[in-house]
Amino acid sequence: MLASDLAHPAETVAPNETLLDATRRMGVRGVSAVPVVDAPGGRVLGVLSRHHVLAAYERSIAGSTPDDAELSAHGRSVA
Repeated sequence: MLASDLAHPAETVAPNETLLDATRRMGVRGVSAVPVVDAPGGRVLGVLSRHHVLAAYERSIAGSTPDDAELSAHGRSVA
């Protein structure tokens, strides 16, 4: 059996979509993460998870931005 035997089309988001739109797309499929895809090239830029969305929301209501330690741990910006 191969991975392709069980795979189904993934719900994706574009880099310019809002976190609200991304969260709604996750809800449509009942998934906890979606690939972020560059539309012109179809290149996967990363994965956005519910954890990322909640962390960004918590930072926004606290009035802070991601610290360097968090960014380096993920290797990139989350928002």
